[in-house]
Amino acid sequence: MHSLRQRSSHIFSSMSFILWFAIRTVSAQTHESAFGEVRTFPLPEKFEKSTIVSTTRQKIITLAAWSAHHNEILLATFDPALSSVSYSLKHTSMEFDGLSVGDFNNDGSPDLFLVNKQERTIGLVLHLSRDTLQVVSKTKLPFEPENILVGDYNNDGYLDVLLYAHNTPGILPLIGNGKGRFIFGKIIAPDNAIGAADFAHVNNDNLIDLIVWDWVKSELHVLYGVGKGRFIDQSVFPVQGDVDVLVATSIVRGHSLDLMLKMTNPSGFQIWEGNDYGDFQLKNRIAVEGRIVDFGFADVNNDGLNDIIVSVNPASLQVIFNNDGEAFSERVEYASGSDPQNIFVVSPQSGNPKDCIVFDRSVGQFIVYRNVMRSCSMSDSVQIATGVFPTEIVTNDFNRDGISDIALINKKSQSVSLYFGQKSAAPSGPFSYSLTDKPSHIAFHSSTDTTLQFVLSFQQSHQISYFIIDSANNSVSNAFIGCEGDAQIVETALNNHDQTKFVTWNTTISEGSSLSFYEQLGPTTFIERTFRLSPPDDLLGASVADLNNDGLPDIVYAYRAGDTSMVELGVAFGDSTYSMKRRIVSRELSLPDVNRIFIWLADFDKDGVLDLLMQTGPPSEYFMVAKGKGEGYYDDPKIIASGISVTDRSEVQIVDVDGDGFADIVIGSQRLGRVLWFRNQGACSFDGAQVLAAEPGLSHFVVADVDADGVNDLAMVLSKKGRLKIINGKILFPKAHKE
Repeated sequence: MHSLRQRSSHIFSSMSFILWFAIRTVSAQTHESAFGEVRTFPLPEKFEKSTIVSTTRQKIITLAAWSAHHNEILLATFDPALSSVSYSLKHTSMEFDGLSVGDFNNDGSPDLFLVNKQERTIGLVLHLSRDTLQVVSKTKLPFEPENILVGDYNNDGYLDVLLYAHNTPGILPLIGNGKGRFIFGKIIAPDNAIGAADFAHVNNDNLIDLIVWDWVKSELHVLYGVGKGRFIDQSVFPVQGDVDVLVATSIVRGHSLDLMLKMTNPSGFQIWEGNDYGDFQLKNRIAVEGRIVDFGFADVNNDGLNDIIVSVNPASLQVIFNNDGEAFSERVEYASGSDPQNIFVVSPQSGNPKDCIVFDRSVGQFIVYRNVMRSCSMSDSVQIATGVFPTEIVTNDFNRDGISDIALINKKSQSVSLYFGQKSAAPSGPFSYSLTDKPSHIAFHSSTDTTLQFVLSFQQSHQISYFIIDSANNSVSNAFIGCEGDAQIVETALNNHDQTKFVTWNTTISEGSSLSFYEQLGPTTFIERTFRLSPPDDLLGASVADLNNDGLPDIVYAYRAGDTSMVELGVAFGDSTYSMKRRIVSRELSLPDVNRIFIWLADFDKDGVLDLLMQTGPPSEYFMVAKGKGEGYYDDPKIIASGISVTDRSEVQIVDVDGDGFADIVIGSQRLGRVLWFRNQGACSFDGAQVLAAEPGLSHFVVADVDADGVNDLAMVLSKKGRLKIINGKILFPKAHKE
């Protein structure tokens, strides 16, 4: 690496490096989206388990929640749009641990199959409309059942129940008579230790078959049904790993039957492709980090193939997309409450898009994820799914359609999520792209007809990434370079040759603070120039702008000269060589305890001269505005707010909130959990703080018109909840709306 170093006086030193970015171009790991709008519905009390109660005569979704060793069942019935829920608490005449659902008396309505494992007793409830649910029959079992499979195993038109446990050989059938009573049948597969099982139609003879996994031999057995509840062990397939759940379903396009095995060691799935003649072979191994709690199948992107929806702890909801190419190579991850347990994929409205409901056990709530294909209203406020632990957010018209779009970074999911603004509706998305590290900061750089360019920084690995999303080639590319500590992005732009340039504010413990300028020389070559002060001077804060209208960036910086109690406000004027030899001390401020200052530059009074906004860091926390006098000089700063702390530049936005032509100041305080608006009255004078929103867990925000109605909206990132909350500007700023 070639480098040049040049020193100036004690005010600052400048370093120039020729840098080759490490370019990584890969297929986009995720370019699809499954769910968008999120709605939460608290339960009246906490329960441990949940299941779906299907109804065939009414197109409504009802879920049941219960706790082990109790005799209460909470029924939650959703309206067709999954926008409201009604609860009814039922009592049963027996305590139970497990609950299964089926139409055991063929009347078209769901019945409940209850299991008390400790007492080895099962009971059946046939009518759910009464407050007290009567158990019409009880049966004592010869062993404690671990797993329950409901289906018509003997093809007589009535539902039966199959019970099995790890330490009990074979499967015990309970033969239903269609009136709510059962008798014991003959043990199925008595020579096998059954760890998992599912019904299937393997050989197209209209007789039900069984697929079972023998956990002792670690083998899949295909049991052909021959009528009257009898089965023949037709074929055997060895399995590597421990199977927890087995599901027989259609996965590969054109196949009527494939197998999916949920594995516990290692955590993940195995896909076994069937040939519709009873043979299966291992097709895919899918790794899943964390503990798989529940999973389901649904065609969430409407491409005719079943995708895998997975509930994972630590808390997330993952969608692993099936496709005709590299199946299950793309996935997206959403934040999912605190303790996601059961998931239910449903289609509550007409049409094909599938929604998802998650039972969050520890919080005691149902979380509804509406399919991203469904339109989402912006009449009041809306919450949209993000990845796990979203943080910084930016807005711009990414796709050049005249409507503001949103991008945010998800720290724990290690991804970037895009939301595209829509006229008279909430933004569509998220559309997420995976990263190789945990991102810290993001800035939108520029776009072409087919690409979007962002600048990302990664605090832990001390790297910057020039991140390009190429929709034409369905790929992303990362250009990485090392940086100093926590690099916050101050400015992004294009030079006179339409090449990339950007500026970062860097903070490190060992090197002190600095300001870095990056400018592109070639496709993979950048030059870096770093502005820092020579000891004993301490650089507290800096920003860049063209102060003298010569087309070159100037630096406004605050520093403490040695041990003095005074803070100097200096200006270094830019030139074509970035030597910045011309400099002035603009003003001296008495700030004896301050150890960090953020600086922003904007023309608050519309006189053509940039004014200054600064925030002093702990222990004294002030927001101050100084009117610009031209050529880098400023009036005495005036305090507009105190006691408001920010941790990075992106927590402050300078924007004309109400459309009156003057730039306002908006601050998002994570400590206060509030977004505060300081309205510009002109002449660098501001109203007191107006609370736009109060949200516990607030991380970052943006103010922008995301629904193209002419009024700015407020978009907030709620990190712990994993939501993007957008409040319609017509609610926040009614005077700004003009018919």
